Amino acid sequence: MRLKELSKTCDACPAQWEGRTVDNQFVYVRFRWGWLQIGFGKTIEDAINSSKAIWSSDDAYDGVMNTKDMLNLANLEIDADLDSIDDLLDIPYEC
Repeated sequence: MRLKELSKTCDACPAQWEGRTVDNQFVYVRFRWGWLQIGFGKTIEDAINSSKAIWSSDDAYDGVMNTKDMLNLANLEIDADLDSIDDLLDIPYEC
């Protein structure tokens, strides 16, 4: 799935992102308690309510993930015209 918008709305516990696909669906991604969840919908509320777990870590308390890993695990791609992705990818989270 290709994204035209992406914002990291929370860095940790949960690591969380919201955005839009190139076909204007909302996308919601959340990583908390070791589970990575993703949802899509016509509204952000629909995306949140439709989210399903797609991956789990070995640590049941994990809630920290960088954007590059999230994109890879969620099978998401960034549209070439998205200007703000460099900021999302280059800022490491530090506890």
